Amino acid sequence: MDACRNLQNELGLTPPVPESRDNSSELAMRNAELNAVKSKMMEYVEANRKLKKDNEELMKRLTSSSSSSARTPTAYPSRESTSAAARPGTSSTAVSSGSVSSVGGTEYKVVRGDTLTKISRKHYGSASYVGKIREANKGRIGPNDAIYAGQTLILPAK
Repeated sequence: MDACRNLQNELGLTPPVPESRDNSSELAMRNAELNAVKSKMMEYVEANRKLKKDNEELMKRLTSSSSSSARTPTAYPSRESTSAAARPGTSSTAVSSGSVSSVGGTEYKVVRGDTLTKISRKHYGSASYVGKIREANKGRIGPNDAIYAGQTLILPAK
């Protein structure tokens, strides 16, 4: 029988029996790493739950405060209405408001990438004129100083 097994092994007909080795220290190390990852994951899950709860609370506050206060939305001119004033053959007084004409100033067509700060620095050499530009263009500048390419602004005199 042993001769038969030896012949099978020599011909490669049966796989060799692997040597047994002690993997307990490697398994213990991997188990410790796995437990650390599980612990960190549980911290993230708990933090996520807290954030979700906070978000729901904030949404409740927001919806209750917006429904209780009667705010009137601010109307900002559409791109079409503002850019129509800058078209050839239209009056430039359509762009200027009464308060701006008394202050005086020049028209400026916003280009892509412009901000009020960039415009102020470009035309006045300082960003400190942003407030004056904003004041001269009330009703044309959206929330957070939103402006868009093609929009015509009034740049007040220094």
